Amino acid sequence: MSSPMLERLVAVACDQDCQALASLMDQQQLTPEQVHSLRVLIKRQRALWQLISTQGESKRAQKQDKALRAGARLLAASRDRQVTEETLATLKQTTRRDYELEALERVMAWLAEEQSDPVAPPVPEALPLVFQEDLDAWQALKRKGEDQDVIRKGYVTLYRQLRQQALETLSEGKDEDWHRLRRDVKYLLYQLEPLGGTLADAEVDIKRIRKLGSQLGDLHDLHMLGDQLKRRLKKTGDAELREALVCVRQLAARREERVMTECRQRTRRVFELKPKMLRQALEQLALPI
Repeated sequence: MSSPMLERLVAVACDQDCQALASLMDQQQLTPEQVHSLRVLIKRQRALWQLISTQGESKRAQKQDKALRAGARLLAASRDRQVTEETLATLKQTTRRDYELEALERVMAWLAEEQSDPVAPPVPEALPLVFQEDLDAWQALKRKGEDQDVIRKGYVTLYRQLRQQALETLSEGKDEDWHRLRRDVKYLLYQLEPLGGTLADAEVDIKRIRKLGSQLGDLHDLHMLGDQLKRRLKKTGDAELREALVCVRQLAARREERVMTECRQRTRRVFELKPKMLRQALEQLALPI
């Protein structure tokens, strides 16, 4: 007998691959919004394969995760530039000091001059095949088992590991630990979202998880911007640019410190949820076959 929960997950995964393929059909070039959407779809698929890996499909899941990761790399350069520009624009909204605004303008002008990767790239030739093969893999998946297997071996096991990771990150986490937590919190979100609004009245607060994922994303973007500015400082002899880079780096560092405080607070609130409470909430769901 097939698990209704597993059937729901597979149906959502197939829909997401079809959505990606439809967005790529007859396209010569991708808009920044399409690049972002495709990258998010890839993360959603990788999150679902992580969950499926707990159901006796670890080899297939590892293969698809590797293929999807390669697909994401095809869009990485364009997305990285877009994120840098968006982060600088956000910083611009956080200050009214003329010298900081001037520094931001100078750094944004440098970025436009130096960055060769287009924000709106041509469609990578191999990308449609990534999603088509992923769709084929989901459609070929053997869907046997019970909801209890998906809940206990899948959701609860992964959540228990993530909760421990979060508590350790709060205690002594370095930058890379926070970045890994960002990825895994979003995986948790993408694994829970296919269940729809059915968790709305349970102890599982998806909105809170979504907000934490967003805050951790902001933290990552600010850290990456700081590293990028630091690398440029070591290379440039332009005094005016150096002054602007130092100013923007200090502005980003202050913003990163505030966002880190928010991330810590939200992480504590999200992971107050114990694995047992998650299991009970999921067991109360009634999903149609």
